[in-house]
Amino acid sequence: MRIVYFTNPKLLDIIMQPMGKVGGSYYAIDVLYDPLDGTSGAQACSVHAVAKRNSLGAPHLVANEFICGRLAMLMGLPVPPGAMAKLDDGGLAYVSLRFGPRGERPPPVAPAELVADHPELALRIVAFDCWVANTDRHEGNLIYLKAPGSRPMIFDHDKALMAGLGKERLERVRDEAILDGCLVEHLRASKGGRAKAAEHCRWIADNLLEGVCDEAFGAGAVSEDDRDAVVDFLRVRATSLLTMLNQLPGQLELG
Repeated sequence: MRIVYFTNPKLLDIIMQPMGKVGGSYYAIDVLYDPLDGTSGAQACSVHAVAKRNSLGAPHLVANEFICGRLAMLMGLPVPPGAMAKLDDGGLAYVSLRFGPRGERPPPVAPAELVADHPELALRIVAFDCWVANTDRHEGNLIYLKAPGSRPMIFDHDKALMAGLGKERLERVRDEAILDGCLVEHLRASKGGRAKAAEHCRWIADNLLEGVCDEAFGAGAVSEDDRDAVVDFLRVRATSLLTMLNQLPGQLELG
């Protein structure tokens, strides 16, 4: 199967910066082939990956996964690297690296343990989920192994943004504070931490969001109307995100 990747070069450097800071990854090369001619130090390889496609029940899955994946990277959150791919049959898929040794999925996370060990990161995950209206953050789409250098990982965002309903869903949850993921009950969020997370989302909305959504539109993952609706939705929510996050429990200062 031939795969052609779409990449926005203007965003590449910005996207890869936080990825370089994420330690304890679970990715592994499956096969290393011969060196590539004319390219110093480069070898062809094969890796385990997961391809997701739209379906009747999830017509916006590719767009949701791509947009949320890029925005999470821009926030410095650990998500599996991925890209949109055009398949031989003309369809579009979202392809991301599969984590775990030989693609074996690590066990589900213990939310209380993750929050205790990484309180600021947990807060940013909650802030991100609230911003993109993700109602499906549970133990099965979070990974955290207690090991030296290991950090949590988030994945699966098909139920964020448009979910399976398109613009109707954006309109329905536009002003809703979505703070019901598995991390929330264990979180004790500081006022300073909430403000910092909200400001980061607002900066992304003002400066980089449109480019991410344009890339999804250019690849054919969203219509022009849906692209504009997502941009407007995320910009509006970014401006009210701090108010939403202030509904989180606790006032503990995290530093």
